[in-house]
Amino acid sequence: MDLQQPRKLDTLVSASSYIRPGTHRSLAAAWGPANDSGRRFALGSSEWKWGTDTLYLLDAGPQDARHVVIGPQVDAMVAASLKQTSAQAKASLNITYSVGGLPERGTKTGFTDASTVLLPFTARNELRILGEGVITLKLSRSGGTPAANVTMVTHGEAEAEPFANDARLAKADAELNAVYSQLLKRLGPTKRDQLREEQRTWIAARDRQAAEAPADAGANPRVARDRVLTQLTEQRTSELRKMLQAAGK
Repeated sequence: MDLQQPRKLDTLVSASSYIRPGTHRSLAAAWGPANDSGRRFALGSSEWKWGTDTLYLLDAGPQDARHVVIGPQVDAMVAASLKQTSAQAKASLNITYSVGGLPERGTKTGFTDASTVLLPFTARNELRILGEGVITLKLSRSGGTPAANVTMVTHGEAEAEPFANDARLAKADAELNAVYSQLLKRLGPTKRDQLREEQRTWIAARDRQAAEAPADAGANPRVARDRVLTQLTEQRTSELRKMLQAAGK
């Protein structure tokens, strides 16, 4: 749904669209930036307790929207990269793609531009995690149909870079640093040292509180963490700005 219009964009369907009662399904989406003609790619994922059931690629424009299921081809590339080449090994893989919370503009995860997205994944079997990493997808429109090509599968835990990957959080962090730097310049040596110590204590408390934030059901835990980080950072900037105004009197 486009809630700003409002209008219906598309109906997502797949071979496994029927949802059995008690399977705890949820839907997540991540939108990329618009191109010059106003079209935007998006990833959608139907999640259940064992992983990602269906992975979609959407292509939405001002007048229409299209989608295609890309899960099977991405699954095959992940399985091959993990050397899980037999039919039995592939069947035993449960792969989760972390679509929820992906940034529109990212450097290590999320959309790096309007047609490239870095998608984190975790692959498990019934006993343990077999591998995790980031898939690089190059998105295109061929004959009006969206398509995704896996150009790289990088192994290892996806690095958390919240202040670069989340646009609002990056803005909040930049404003905090700017106000903090201005305030330091207004203070004498003793108060400057006190502020530095106070800021170090506050950063540790903020990061701890964000790490302990409970995630919404079915959502990427990073979403809750980044939300708390942003809120606390904006509050701290407001406090420092008041101190800056007082120091300038």
